[in-house]
Amino acid sequence: MAIFLALRSPELKVEAITAVSGNVPLELTLPNALRLAEIAGRTDVPIAAGASLPLVRRLITAKYVHGNNGLGGVDFPAPHLQPVTETATQLLSRIVRANPGEVTIVAIGPLTNIGTLLRSDPEIARLIPQIVIMGGSLSGGNITPAAEFNLYVDPEAARIVFDSGIPLTMVGLDVTEKVLLREDHIVILERAQNPVSQAAGKIMRATLNRAHQGIDRTVIAMHDPLTVASLIDPQLLKFQDYYVEVETEGEFTAGMTVGYAHAPVRPSAPMMAATAPPPTPIPHSIPMPGLQLESSQTASSSC
Repeated sequence: MAIFLALRSPELKVEAITAVSGNVPLELTLPNALRLAEIAGRTDVPIAAGASLPLVRRLITAKYVHGNNGLGGVDFPAPHLQPVTETATQLLSRIVRANPGEVTIVAIGPLTNIGTLLRSDPEIARLIPQIVIMGGSLSGGNITPAAEFNLYVDPEAARIVFDSGIPLTMVGLDVTEKVLLREDHIVILERAQNPVSQAAGKIMRATLNRAHQGIDRTVIAMHDPLTVASLIDPQLLKFQDYYVEVETEGEFTAGMTVGYAHAPVRPSAPMMAATAPPPTPIPHSIPMPGLQLESSQTASSSC
């Protein structure tokens, strides 16, 4: 839905779309992006294939939420539109360098493509005025108690992005889970007589049906569309500045975003020397809070 919203909003100029593995693998997200652009009548927008795997981890998808094809299980004809021959990294680099300081990157999936770009070309960070991210949370996750899905899929890429020095706007679960899809919204889409509304209505109808089956209550939250909408209307959300750390080491907390409203920013205590006696074992039933925190970068979090 976010792609439809961006492509059909005159307030935004979409320079390109890059696909990445996330809710479903790249072999589905890429043709899905092509389909949506074609339905929207925006075959002028270049679309490139991005990362098929996270930087260092195995891919975890969310087919159980978004259907086997990532579009709620709704089948659409194969797209005629073809992706460009450039990779996502090449396309992003070319557009950003041709328009220094003018291109805002909107990330509505795992941050692998952007992390790959910044890792291969760190100097390009100074040419990017802003990255708007659908991801993260300062109040708990949706795939684990700690992590939001997009950052959970590739926390190492997220760390690169959050540590890049680029101004970040994080539209996280704290606000997206307040924006819920309802039956009356879908009826409006279904009644509209245009290809985009009809396609959106089918996808959202299937999505809502999955929610009613109890698969995941957050399936009806408009995470990605809200992120795009915040660019169309900057007054839509209120933001607060935080230092945000991305957890990459935790066995149970990888992908967690930890926000500091003020200094100091403290990581976990250093480990004892190897020669020191081991600590007294603690019974398994006693909770043990603690994080191994990584790099720091100021971000704005919506609330």
